[in-house]
Amino acid sequence: MDTPSIPVRTVTAQPPGWGARLAAAARFPALVARHRDLLAAFVRRDVQARFQGSVLGRLWPLLQPGLLFGLYYLVFVSILKFRFDEAGLKGAQVPLWLFLGVILWGAFATTIQRATVSIVDNGNLVKMATFPSELLPLSIALAEGAVFGLAFAVYAALHVALGLPVPASALLLPLLLPGLLAFALGVSLFTAAAHVFVRDTANLVSLGLTFWMFLTPVFWPAANLAKGLPPTFSAVLRENPMYHAVEGARALVGLYGEAPLPWGSIVALLAEGGVALLLGYSYFLGARQRFVDEI
Repeated sequence: MDTPSIPVRTVTAQPPGWGARLAAAARFPALVARHRDLLAAFVRRDVQARFQGSVLGRLWPLLQPGLLFGLYYLVFVSILKFRFDEAGLKGAQVPLWLFLGVILWGAFATTIQRATVSIVDNGNLVKMATFPSELLPLSIALAEGAVFGLAFAVYAALHVALGLPVPASALLLPLLLPGLLAFALGVSLFTAAAHVFVRDTANLVSLGLTFWMFLTPVFWPAANLAKGLPPTFSAVLRENPMYHAVEGARALVGLYGEAPLPWGSIVALLAEGGVALLLGYSYFLGARQRFVDEI
């Protein structure tokens, strides 16, 4: 007697729709608060790893931006002789202007580069069903923020030592940081998830950041934007979130003299950071359930 066959239907889990993901992404602060002790442990471990196990130890996070600053100063100031006076910069303002741009960009770029590979590099943790994998890119962003704080302390000491005035607007500098953190984290969550499925993502990110750096006024004055560029292209470059971060920080610390407060940059960076975080985390949530199969 033949055994009757039983029809079998395969059910494939579908990722939640964008509406559900956006709603879940809005609860990201609550998730961070719930796992704050675990997050603090990751950040502490990351910062300690940056300072230990090397000959130069605590000097490395400061030495790298210092060397990059020296290289850019040599190329763009001494060799190419960029016209910084057209941006109202002269004397000691020029190296400080360049150094602040270098450390801000370095913190942003290093965060994204390291966060992109964070999920794949910590596959043993990601495979734990209850582990909140979004904490990995966030912990890197916060650790790089701590390293940036050390580099900015060096900048502040140089600013005072060179006799430049410190305006009251410098107290508003922390208003830029939440927007910058949100933007860097949103991009990092997207690239970290994408790298799980396409391992070329890390190389593409590195290349893309190089192009992005040259489109950001890290070592060329934004006052030169209007020269030789179509107005439309110039306007697009000014909407670059890192343009707002770098130029806003320089204005707040008084490198442009008594310039108006950069409220436009502060608001724009907060808005762009919020949108980037919402979209990046939404994509991350949709891809997360397939991480275990791909790692």
